[in-house]
Amino acid sequence: MAAVHFDDPTEATSHVPALLAAAERGLAATVRRDGFLAAVVDAARLRHCLAAATPSRAEAVPEADGWSIFIPGLPVAADGATFEEAVAEMVAALREYAQDWQDHLLDAPNHRDNWALVQLISLSDDRRLAEWVVGEAGEDEGAGRGPERDPVAELVADFEARNGPVPDDLLTQAQAAWPDAE
Repeated sequence: MAAVHFDDPTEATSHVPALLAAAERGLAATVRRDGFLAAVVDAARLRHCLAAATPSRAEAVPEADGWSIFIPGLPVAADGATFEEAVAEMVAALREYAQDWQDHLLDAPNHRDNWALVQLISLSDDRRLAEWVVGEAGEDEGAGRGPERDPVAELVADFEARNGPVPDDLLTQAQAAWPDAE
């Protein structure tokens, strides 16, 4: 099977199975309407590419009463008593942002360039979105995992670089968030 292209939406409608088969195989599958070209793509492949190309840049800050997470440049932040709760709240906040973007922010000058982020959010389940928030972008099943990371050590090093030694109670809480980390 080669790339599939239709210059007319009506013709494409009668060939939806061919469009979907091409997309599933990773081939170009397009439909043109009045000068606009749309692509039909495999959502899992698109999500993988978006996650790899759109790093989260989320910053986690341990605080006396828990954790705060924010993404510089976005009006999105979350808090939680534990790191895991803060990540779950960030996932919810990102979903709310994506909805707001689709409802009314997509044409706002300071938000219009967030298309890739909104697509990534829309194509991700909560687990994958949480992984993206903590920096595990593009690690879809079957894609192969990169070198093992120690997220607690990364957070501790980042925190200590900015603020000095991490208080023992916060370090214990961070280690509890990732029981498999050493």
